[in-house]
Amino acid sequence: MKIKELMIEGLFDEYDFHWKLNANTTHDVNILAGRNGSFKSTILDIIYTYIKETQSINKFKDISSLSISFTESYKYTYLRKNEEFNITSGASVTGENTISIPVHDYLATKDHIKIKNDDFRDLVLIDKIATFDRMANGNLLDLKLDKLVSGYGHYLYNLSVEITKTIQKENKIDFNRLNEINKAKDLFVKIINDSFAHSGKKINEKSNELEFITSKEKKIGVKQLSSGEKQYLIIMLTVLLEVNKEYILLMDEPEISLNIEWQETLLENIEKLNPNCQIIMTTHSPGILLNGWGQMVTEMDKITICK
Repeated sequence: MKIKELMIEGLFDEYDFHWKLNANTTHDVNILAGRNGSFKSTILDIIYTYIKETQSINKFKDISSLSISFTESYKYTYLRKNEEFNITSGASVTGENTISIPVHDYLATKDHIKIKNDDFRDLVLIDKIATFDRMANGNLLDLKLDKLVSGYGHYLYNLSVEITKTIQKENKIDFNRLNEINKAKDLFVKIINDSFAHSGKKINEKSNELEFITSKEKKIGVKQLSSGEKQYLIIMLTVLLEVNKEYILLMDEPEISLNIEWQETLLENIEKLNPNCQIIMTTHSPGILLNGWGQMVTEMDKITICK
């Protein structure tokens, strides 16, 4: 499931946004560009919060409505309305007071037929990589990386189980089949090794966990990597662990701490690792837009309506 169209109304009672995205095209890449303070990051936060973190809804209490149209005829809408309630005052004061309480209404549909919101959220596969959240505190960067490294360990285990089952079923080693099973993992290793080659680091494929070795065969843990290397690794691990499923990947200025070569090949490598991923991102970097990605840019002033 991918996003086709997004409508946000009533941000601070001043701004509406209407954005038609690329979905199921040759490149499912959507890049928001614009001046600082034009609400690029806010749009990504709104998408993720209203789909996956509705408990944080008060963070965007100034939005009056949201409508997201997806592929496969799914639609998700949110409406904030104020309802007035009468409350009886204490015995020493006569009469009633009227208070206004915001009520949040959510509606998920498929082909205009209502479905349970929880069922809908389970169907939408979405990842969010927020550079600023990570860079504000180095520990947050390591915490995110720890979770992904653990996920990578489970990923390798699942591959080994699949390989074992294949051998047992066919009673032989089919190297073409083994190569197919390991295709995404091998591509991930190649991307990381090629990217880290300048520093002499490469993934230690003999290890059961994710670690690196130097040109002098010294072992290095992921926490010993530079902040830029950690950031690049987080992005590629996130995409690998989507296991080729149809995901929505939100990225807020991923170019921060990445050198120009990594910026230039970032989108290409993401598409290689998961061709079914829809990329929705913000950027200020010309490096990201090289190799033809500039045609995927939407300027904020083109989708913003000031009341």
